Amino acid sequence: MKSLRIYLDTSILNFLFAEDVPHYCTATREFFDGYVSRRVHTAHVSSVVLEEIAATPNVFRRDALVRAIVEYGVDVLHTADSQDEIARLAQVYLTKKVLPKGEVRDALHIAVATVFGMDVLLSWNFRHLANVNRETKVNATNLAEGYNKPLRICTPLEVLSDES
Repeated sequence: MKSLRIYLDTSILNFLFAEDVPHYCTATREFFDGYVSRRVHTAHVSSVVLEEIAATPNVFRRDALVRAIVEYGVDVLHTADSQDEIARLAQVYLTKKVLPKGEVRDALHIAVATVFGMDVLLSWNFRHLANVNRETKVNATNLAEGYNKPLRICTPLEVLSDES
């Protein structure tokens, strides 16, 4: 199995603790335990994720999210040198209506994953990220912007396999 470079949006970390949706919570934990902790795939987050975590009002949840990043060895991407390109590309997604105009954070997640050449953007956000229509629009836009590597946008369910 090829090791994948996987960008995690904030929803993935949140679903480690989403007891109200046990199926997704279990799948997320299986992904972290079977793939991330065993280093089958490399997991990455960005400053966008860290900012969203910092804005979490519940201090216990906020601490648990940060602890998960550390304990699972999730790599924090250093985006400072690429910040202008990430912002530009995110704006392209919004201008070209790849995402609704108010979804700046989601556009930034996609831009980070694209600029850093990730294989997969993992998300539980079906409405704005993890769906085939969005993935198709993102990849068409990326190609027009000179990014030739396809980006899969999916959920942990699509990464899990019987081989873990």
